Amino acid sequence: MADYEYKATFSDVGLTAGTSSTYELVQDEASINQNIMMIVSTPVRSKWWRPEIGANLNTYLFEPIDDITSSKIQTELSSILDSNLENRVVFQKIEVIPDVSNQNYYVEVIYTIPALQGKLVNFAFTLGRNGGS
Repeated sequence: MADYEYKATFSDVGLTAGTSSTYELVQDEASINQNIMMIVSTPVRSKWWRPEIGANLNTYLFEPIDDITSSKIQTELSSILDSNLENRVVFQKIEVIPDVSNQNYYVEVIYTIPALQGKLVNFAFTLGRNGGS
């Protein structure tokens, strides 16, 4: 029986590259998740040659943490993720839940990856005044 070696469909250099002696590659859904975070955390018009890349989420993070602002963030996320060249996926659902006690928003992005046999991915992170994770 031959050994099967997994070959990634998508790969990128991890964001931690250069912080250690080895370069880490992120593959498939980790690569896509990293790209989503880069889009979300990049302010619009901050890329000299690609001013349309990025999001205006920082304008909402200093508004009251409530359902109204949550809805605005959700609308912004839906718009930017569809328009920022993340064409490797089909977005199924984007949900933003305010977390008043921790002063941030819980974000859940559910998408499928057609190139990986329609794999369903649930990517969750937080957005807040002190950054996201």
